[in-house]
Amino acid sequence: MTHMVPITLLDGAMGTLLLRQGFSVQTPLELLCVTEPGRITAIHRAYLEAGSRILYTNTLGANRLRLRGSDSDVRRVIGAAVGCARAAAGEAEVQTAVSSGPCGLLSHGADRALLAECRTLYREVALAAEAAGADLLVFETMVDEAEALCALRAAKSSVSLPVFVTATCDEKGRTPCGSDAASMAEAAEKAGADGVGINCSCGPDRMFFAVKELSQRTALPLILKLSAGLPDRRTGEYPLAAEAYAAALAPYLDLGISYLGGCCGTTPDHIRKLASLCKQAAVKE
Repeated sequence: MTHMVPITLLDGAMGTLLLRQGFSVQTPLELLCVTEPGRITAIHRAYLEAGSRILYTNTLGANRLRLRGSDSDVRRVIGAAVGCARAAAGEAEVQTAVSSGPCGLLSHGADRALLAECRTLYREVALAAEAAGADLLVFETMVDEAEALCALRAAKSSVSLPVFVTATCDEKGRTPCGSDAASMAEAAEKAGADGVGINCSCGPDRMFFAVKELSQRTALPLILKLSAGLPDRRTGEYPLAAEAYAAALAPYLDLGISYLGGCCGTTPDHIRKLASLCKQAAVKE
């Protein structure tokens, strides 16, 4: 191994674990931070015990559009979510990252009215994250460069938190909206992001060249949080178990990954294996 950058271990999936516990996507899973905080805290604690040093809050869709019609607003949900992560961390030296995903407003073009609405929406998320005492803000699973930059700029103009931006893409580096993940990272760096990378997407057995290209086009800390492969359409099961997942990620360490974790289909076992992988890499240096 030639990896020289210290790796900070992130956590794994939240949503897929909650679905396995019987919760439904028909109701925003983010509301569980308010209604079932013990369940969310338990998942955070399991990741902490597996080795995670940054916990992502259960707030991917905690924005005005997604929460419309519920009895909770953005500030209440994000506040409760940060509280769950803090409760799990206790006295441990762990950071809390507020996760925010795409709202979809700009996926079909940056209309001026929609751009203004999008900017307001992400500003609300950023202000709520700061008010809740989060350590950083992550715009993840971004699919459209215009929306990613809108979110980043709205946050940077409103709060002093560090802001990460990660895209989801296929093995060629193309997002579902046709944006290029590496180009998005370059644009985000110019717009003031504190870290960039790729999350969700395919499994690590298929994403190496897309991640490598992105790593070569930015000087920012690189974030990698991939899914455990693509789920089976019939069963919903993810193909990469913890050991296979970690083994597939080993070559990525030479790309200079700064933050490493898991996305859909990953569990505390996956993070535990990643912790072991990072320790082995450190010994070999």
